[in-house]
Amino acid sequence: MSKEDPSTQVELVIPLFPLPNTVFYPETLLPLHIFEPRYREMTRDALDGDGKIGMILLKPDYESEYFDRPGIHKIGCMGNIEKYVQLPDGKFNFTLKGMSRFEIIEEIKDKPYRRARVLIWKDVNDRNIELGSDDLAEELKKKFTSYCVRLKELGVPGKSHDLRTCKTLGGLVDILAMDLDFPTEKKQYFLEERDAGKRAHQLLNELNLKYDLISISYERNKTQSDPNWN
Repeated sequence: MSKEDPSTQVELVIPLFPLPNTVFYPETLLPLHIFEPRYREMTRDALDGDGKIGMILLKPDYESEYFDRPGIHKIGCMGNIEKYVQLPDGKFNFTLKGMSRFEIIEEIKDKPYRRARVLIWKDVNDRNIELGSDDLAEELKKKFTSYCVRLKELGVPGKSHDLRTCKTLGGLVDILAMDLDFPTEKKQYFLEERDAGKRAHQLLNELNLKYDLISISYERNKTQSDPNWN
């Protein structure tokens, strides 16, 4: 368990929704379709309560135990149900709004779905970036914008965000990490790193690498389409 000042620790009991290949972050939105009976019950209970659900990543080789209790990571993200629709057959569609990272303390085996007592994490070394004077945040925004432009030049549709609305460095990194095409393990790394400054520097390194790689593809395509090529 993480070491924190006991006076600032917040513990909660929340339902867990384990999924493969899905890493969720604070300040992001996750649309979900709920069809399994146990997770329909989870959704009904959440709606009758405070609307909170903890998203957690399944560990590899979960398939043989999927309908039991396969291995899960210890760090996840808690979200709140923002909008929901219950379908005539009892299934649900809803959007989860990311709130905070959490660390599992212990699982509570009292429901068909999984629940756990969790410790809510606060970011370390986070800072406000609303005034636009944070050099690292501005460099991240600029590089992400350049990356999206280069993707568009290659005919790859990309997501666009008004990054000016990001209030904190940690929030900015989380939004970008959610959107960028990283392997699941890399996305989980960004979730588990609570130091906002470290996350930001690592993300900038990854963005620089991605930009350099697609720029090579861009230059190659441009050269090959040149009638004077060859």
